[in-house]
Amino acid sequence: MLADTNELDVTALVIGRDNVLYAGTSPEGRVYRIGADARAEIYFDPPDKYIWSMALMSDGALAVGTGDNGKIYRVRAAGEKPESAL
Repeated sequence: MLADTNELDVTALVIGRDNVLYAGTSPEGRVYRIGADARAEIYFDPPDKYIWSMALMSDGALAVGTGDNGKIYRVRAAGEKPESAL
């Protein structure tokens, strides 16, 4: 699968329960949702500059580890204000 995010680096990948690919990027620090049609849509856009890691949580939410300040967010849906500091 190829998708264009217009980002410099993809630094983290995870497959969600909905069988789509989530890609964390740098240096803009966004998470993209990439469906079977290879369209990349911004799923999460935190104020942090880098996405360093992601994991699928037991409830289906994404745990997103960011930098420079080392925050972890729980993201449940696109556009939703995430919970920080798990």
